[in-house]
Amino acid sequence: MTSNYKWLANYHELSKLKKVWMGDKRYIYTVSVGQVKITMHWKAIYLVQNMYYVSDLNSNLLLVSYLVNRKYHVHFLL
Repeated sequence: MTSNYKWLANYHELSKLKKVWMGDKRYIYTVSVGQVKITMHWKAIYLVQNMYYVSDLNSNLLLVSYLVNRKYHVHFLL
């Protein structure tokens, strides 16, 4: 999810508002969905599908489980 609509490509408005549940059991609405291009430091480019635009979001949110379920490889380096 992102609150920065400029990051979205190939986006479209949803025909019906969708509730996005927060960790504190509140919800906010998303009005559109699109793709976000992520460029890694080694120059690889990934296109993440179905990224929601949520104007009331205070920061961007990308879940590791979302990536793993879509066959992306996620590595944490210390």
